[in-house]
Amino acid sequence: MWSSPLSSLQLTSNHVHVWMVDVPSNKVNEAAFFSLLSEDEKERANKFRFEKDRLTYITAKATLRKLIAQYLNGKPNEITFQYNKQGKPSIVSEIGLKFNVSHSGEKVLIGFALNHEIGVDIEYNKRKVKLEEVAKRFFSQTEYEKMIQIPESLWRNAFFNCWTRKEAFIKAKGGGLSIPLSQFEVTLQPNEKPELQIIRWNQEDVPNWDLQAFNCTEDYTGAVIVHHTALNYKYFEWEN
Repeated sequence: MWSSPLSSLQLTSNHVHVWMVDVPSNKVNEAAFFSLLSEDEKERANKFRFEKDRLTYITAKATLRKLIAQYLNGKPNEITFQYNKQGKPSIVSEIGLKFNVSHSGEKVLIGFALNHEIGVDIEYNKRKVKLEEVAKRFFSQTEYEKMIQIPESLWRNAFFNCWTRKEAFIKAKGGGLSIPLSQFEVTLQPNEKPELQIIRWNQEDVPNWDLQAFNCTEDYTGAVIVHHTALNYKYFEWEN
C-alpha cells in the first residue's frame, strides 16, 4: 500500500496523496529541516521542553514545506502559511492546493488534494486510554453503543477507528473544538466500510464526503476524508 514516488509528483483534481513520515529516521535532517522554518516556527520549536516533541514539530513543518514546494515548483523556505481562527493552516496557490497534517507518537501524516477540503488524522493506538469512558463522553450514543456491543477485545480497534475518522472530519471542516464530536457519526466496527453517516446540522452534505481508513503500521491507525467523491488515493512513505 505504502510506496516511494519514483518520478516527479503530479496531483490532479480526482487524486489524493497521503504521505507518512517517520520522525526518528529524520533525526539526521534536524538541522537542515530547522533552517527551512519561518522565524515564528523556529521560535515555537525552541520552546518545546522535550527533544522528541521538538523533533516531531520540526519534521512535520519541514516535510510539509518540502512537499508543498514540490507540488508548486517552489522553494520550501519561501512558503507563507495563513491560519484560520482555529489554527488550521492554508496557502494561496494558483492550482488550489489543499493539505492537512497530523502527528502522533513517531509518525507524521500529511494529505494533499486540489480544490477540495481535506482532513487527516493518525493516532498511536497502543497508548493508554480509558476506552469506554472516553467513548461515552465524546462519541454519539449510537457510536458508543456500537463499540460496547462488540467483543471487548475489539474495543481498541473500534475506538481508534472512530476517533481518527472523527478527527479527520473536524480538521477538514476547519472547525476545531467548535464542532462537537457527538454531532456527527462515522462507522467504527472492524469489518464496516469507512463512512461518514450522519451530519446532524447538514445531513444533505453527507454524500459529498469520501472517507478512507488505513493502518499505517500495526501500531498506528489513520484516516483521511475529502469533500469530493470518485477519488483515487495514493499512499507514500517520505524519503528525504
